[in-house]
Amino acid sequence: MLQLFTKLFGTKSERDLKALQPYVTKINAAFEQLKNLDNDALRGKTRALQAHIQQQLQPLVDEREVLEKEAEASTSADIEKREQLSEAVDKLKKRYNQRLE
Repeated sequence: MLQLFTKLFGTKSERDLKALQPYVTKINAAFEQLKNLDNDALRGKTRALQAHIQQQLQPLVDEREVLEKEAEASTSADIEKREQLSEAVDKLKKRYNQRLE
């Protein structure tokens, strides 16, 4: 009975390989584009990629800064508002860190 399921669905490692194959294809394609570049060209690509990542994350950084300033400016009477702002800042930090991964 187990052999029937294995023939129908494959083994765990076969399913894992099938799921990873698209990533391998993309990596190999990127390697083909980059393999002939010299060190200076690779450094330039790295700087361009870093700038692109920073540009994509900047709205999150800006929003976090606004929320942090608003939380600092709120009075102690606005404890509930401060708590909400702190939670919003924490969520933004998590989104920022997730995008970096």
